[in-house]
Amino acid sequence: FPNGVLPRAKLQVLSGQFAGRELELVKTLTTLGRPGVQAAAFTPDARTLLITQNSPSRITAFKRSSATSVAWTYDYLFGAEGSNPNEFGNAVDLALSVDGQKAYIADSQNKRVAIWSRPSSTSPTWSYIGAIDGAVGPPDTRPNAWGVAVSPDELTVWVAEGNNNFVSVWTRPSIGSMVWTRTTTIGGTGSNFGQMLNPTGVVVSSDTLSMWVAE
Repeated sequence: FPNGVLPRAKLQVLSGQFAGRELELVKTLTTLGRPGVQAAAFTPDARTLLITQNSPSRITAFKRSSATSVAWTYDYLFGAEGSNPNEFGNAVDLALSVDGQKAYIADSQNKRVAIWSRPSSTSPTWSYIGAIDGAVGPPDTRPNAWGVAVSPDELTVWVAEGNNNFVSVWTRPSIGSMVWTRTTTIGGTGSNFGQMLNPTGVVVSSDTLSMWVAE
């Protein structure tokens, strides 16, 4: 690429104030590499965009000067590719807590949802604090995580499990606990209503009464 600069990577806005527009993300090849954008999530102030990437797998943050600006610049990144607890095999989706201080990151290759935390909603310093990995329960409950959603109270997480053709529901007893248990699954293999084929994304309404699944 000329002068080591990447072709512009773009995210298309599907709804809201900037529907139909594209957000351009620019960074030099020497420090960021190929964007490999998988999914993105806004922080509560709408001034930072966290993006899951592959090759290498990590989370990259872009920032803007205000919640209405369309001029984005690279801010920071966290995580690295690998199979250790604080690494990603294939970070494909993420969901942020209501306060923006925790990120729930679907890692399809390592079969887990990694949970990262930071001290404030604007801090660039993220730390791995635990995972939803099926450690409690039989081995076959390890989530084939391709999509993730979290409830406002952070006591329930929904995981779109691509190869398993269902959405699994995980709960914990308290906000301070890292003991997650799979309580049920939704869906099953097939093309009829109520069934799924390779679900790769999940969104849950703020009242947790509705769920949308991308197949």
